[in-house]
Formats: sequence, C-alpha cells, structure tokens
Amino acid sequence: SRPCDGGSEELREFNHLKCIDLAGNLLSDWKDVVAITKSFPSLQSLSLASNRINDVNPNLMIGTSMECLTTLNLNSTNICSFQTLRLLGEAIPNLEELCVAHCDLSDIDAEASATMSFNNLELLDMSDCQLTSWGEHIMPLSRLPKLESFVLNDNPIESISFQETADGLDFVALASLQLAGTSIHSWKSVDELDKLPALRSLRLRNTPLTSSLGVG
Repeated sequence: SRPCDGGSEELREFNHLKCIDLAGNLLSDWKDVVAITKSFPSLQSLSLASNRINDVNPNLMIGTSMECLTTLNLNSTNICSFQTLRLLGEAIPNLEELCVAHCDLSDIDAEASATMSFNNLELLDMSDCQLTSWGEHIMPLSRLPKLESFVLNDNPIESISFQETADGLDFVALASLQLAGTSIHSWKSVDELDKLPALRSLRLRNTPLTSSLGVG
C-alpha cells in the first residue's frame, strides 16, 4: 500500500503538522509524495533528501496543487532533469526554499526556465548539479523575482559574465551568492558581480582564483 493509504482516521490527529522530515527513506514515486501532502493539509516544510525520488511524470502533476508547501528538500535524489523543477514550480506556487543539491540538472535551458512559476522562491540550492556554464545554466534563472540566496557550490563553472545589453533585471533581489568549489579563475568574473545591485555576500573559497592567495 502507499504511504497514508487507508489511514485517514489515524492521521487526523496529525493534521496540524507543518514540518515532516522523510530523508533517507526508500521513497521513489511522486504519487507517494502527492499523497503525503494531501494527508497533511498544514504541511509547509518537507524533506525528501537522499530518497530514490525520480523525475516527475507530467501527467501526474495535472491538477495537482501543493499550495501550503513553502520549503522542499530534494538533495541527493535521482532527479536528473530540469523539467521536474518546472513542473514543481507549477504545482507548488508558494515555494520559498528549494534544495536540489547533488542532482544532475545540466539539461537546463532558457526555454524551460522561461515557463517556471517560482515567483516566491527566495532560496535555491543547486550545489553539485553539473552546471558548467554561467550563460547557459545560470542566467536562465536570472528572472526569479524574489531569489535572495543562490547556492552554486561545487559546480565546474569557470567564468561569469553578463550581456552588455542587459536591462538590469537580472537577479534583482539576489543578496547572497555561494560559489565555493567552482572553477572560477579570474578576477574579471568577480568584477562582473558588481552588476548585481542587491548582492551583499559572496562565498568563493576553494576555487582556482582563491587557492593562490597568500602564496609567494
């Protein structure tokens, strides 16, 4: 049987739960996840980290809404397509924090991200997601209107640049950017970040650029 099947009476006393941590279990099917969110109507935070969760079937998400959910942790799952994030954005419109570290999301493109519905997303952790290009993999996310904290640690990104024709609407709310463990090797890339008007915090340790500091 699926989680929460046939146990509505027993679960009723837990309807008030706002946070559930299911990390490190054997969940693999999004049908189970949807069933869990329906069984706990007050649920705001859900961790599915280190489960065998695969990519979302688009047909499953038709008519599915998880409006109460504001925090979702999918770190170290089997998600391997950015399409899943797009579908989750439609089903979870009020999501504020999303963690998808250690998932291969290298298929991200501008077309897919243009239809994202994460209009309330404030924190996005995409550490170690096999992202290699600032222009192809990161800039498609630049129009998330409320994104304040972006974690990109341990991605092999070598350089950062913005188009000269930029309209000033890229990452307008971004205050914190983490690039530790990336392949950034030039101060020119760091200078480019001056174009982010709200940026206040930058983490850049364990990169080729910083590894030579203090040597000599």
